[in-house]
Amino acid sequence: MKCRSCGHLNYPGADQCEKCTASLSDAYLPPPPKGKIRKMIMEETVWNAIDQGQKPVILPETESVEKAIKAFQEYQHSCLLIVNETGELAGVVTYRDISQKVALKFKDLKRVKISQIMTQRPVTLKRDDTVAVAINRMSIAGIRHIPIVDDENKPIGWISIKAVLRHLSKKSLAATSSSQA
Repeated sequence: MKCRSCGHLNYPGADQCEKCTASLSDAYLPPPPKGKIRKMIMEETVWNAIDQGQKPVILPETESVEKAIKAFQEYQHSCLLIVNETGELAGVVTYRDISQKVALKFKDLKRVKISQIMTQRPVTLKRDDTVAVAINRMSIAGIRHIPIVDDENKPIGWISIKAVLRHLSKKSLAATSSSQA
């Protein structure tokens, strides 16, 4: 993989350039598409792409799995953000975690802590990261949800591939209808 900063050829899958230590995560990005969709993907921030009316559900890592399941039912979210005692992001729990790590494995869900089933140290985004960065990270990590954190690693939201597609679809339709007017 060729470093965009210095041109050094690195081993495929390397996270940073061996020569200049520049991040290679952007090297995985395919060439940007042309036109309006390109502009949306490359310039729109994840913060603009998420549903601002959908507040994240944040639970402490010491909470029970039973409480997490109740939160999924009450808020109809597909992702819960889990924090440590200082309020920093410690992990995420998704519907898939419940179905794969909990279903039929535990009898008393009040005794099982979220920290036992959560995905620890998840991939994160900052509010000013672009939709292209979100799509890239989801693709590389094989995930559908990414927490958005502030500079102190405290969760402020999350984005899903569904939200990205919904946002791009709305923007694309709006651009099409405005050009036809």
